[in-house]
Amino acid sequence: MFVTKPRIFLAYIFENRFAVPSFNVSNLEMARAVIEAAELEDAPVMVQTDFLNFSYGGMDELSALIRTLAEKAPVPVLMHQDHPGKDSNIFRSLRRGYYSVMYDGGHLPLAQNIAGATRFAEMAHESGAILESEIGLFGGSPGR
Repeated sequence: MFVTKPRIFLAYIFENRFAVPSFNVSNLEMARAVIEAAELEDAPVMVQTDFLNFSYGGMDELSALIRTLAEKAPVPVLMHQDHPGKDSNIFRSLRRGYYSVMYDGGHLPLAQNIAGATRFAEMAHESGAILESEIGLFGGSPGR
């Protein structure tokens, strides 16, 4: 089908009553397996990467290979950048075609977190993307 934009993706999943799985991938084999499984099930899927995946596979390389696989898929694929590690990775992900990104301000005081999330939501929306934001911490350490 295509690397889908959030409005199209959400409309499709609500109309067809899907629960959508999301998988973190760090290489070609993982990305291919996730998208092929979605094809077998004729179901939409979110493919996620985070700063640890980028450290392993390279941001440019990993996002390009996911995009290439997703563009050939007969099912909707939404690329999501999860846990960016640093704010600059949000900008980089938007420039590389991610239509869903995360702002991870859970370690910040609430007012700062909300201000940061608001700022990044505006930027994401200008790019046609959506933003996931984390309020507070649970199970684990900041940024993970």
